[in-house]
Amino acid sequence: SISTQQSSVKEEMQQRNKSEDKKKTILEGNQFIYRTKIEFLTVYGDFNTSEDKNITYNCRASMGGSMQETNQSTYEVKNKSHSWHDGNVLDFDTRSSWGYPGTLNVRLLSMSLDSNSKHRVASNEERGKLADYTEVGWACLDLSRLWKKSRNVGKKCTENLRCDILSLHNQEEFDHQGELSNDLNVVEKNLEVEVRVTVEITPINVVTGIHRQSMLLYKHDDDMRQEMLAIQFIDVCDNLLKASGLDLKILKYRCVPVGDKRGFIEWVPGTMS
Repeated sequence: SISTQQSSVKEEMQQRNKSEDKKKTILEGNQFIYRTKIEFLTVYGDFNTSEDKNITYNCRASMGGSMQETNQSTYEVKNKSHSWHDGNVLDFDTRSSWGYPGTLNVRLLSMSLDSNSKHRVASNEERGKLADYTEVGWACLDLSRLWKKSRNVGKKCTENLRCDILSLHNQEEFDHQGELSNDLNVVEKNLEVEVRVTVEITPINVVTGIHRQSMLLYKHDDDMRQEMLAIQFIDVCDNLLKASGLDLKILKYRCVPVGDKRGFIEWVPGTMS
């Protein structure tokens, strides 16, 4: 009957759409925003001399291609450590379809706080401020365990972590596989930095109000109108083949000419030309 035939066609169209969505997901991946909140708390070490009171620290952190910096720390006489009271919270939002940012890179910098330094820092610009700092060492924090805990979307996970500050000379001690050797040298005073890390995975969809970003490839000195015509021709052929019961699983990309010799084409991950 006609109703049975219409129902069969409808089911076939639904299966076809599911197949297209699945194929697109495999090629492009589901995008998420991996939110990482880093709160720098304390610098521990062998602070036993009077000079330690006249030194301030700040941290420069980088993750997923983004870099941020804290304010100066304050020496705590009671605990013999350096702590932050403001300007110590750094937020990183990493948008990715391949996975979470597993590593946080930290650079520890120091500066003397004698009277001349205070006057110089107060009067200089940002570029001048950075010139007064001395790089003490570095550290890498592995956040993969935290991300695995917060695998359920929307669930925050917070944990306090400590990391040894390693000597800058250790950066040259990589093996042939790109891994650091086990016998790394810690900087003088045995410095450690304590941080509070909070991670959260936010999906990109209509519910959260965050929309997926698509990568585009800009081309010039090439007539993109011919490219668009070829894509439209392939689309017509694909529809004709599907109407005849032959689905070749053809994945098409979009093309937008913006002039005679320039335009944008949709980036298709995992492909080669």
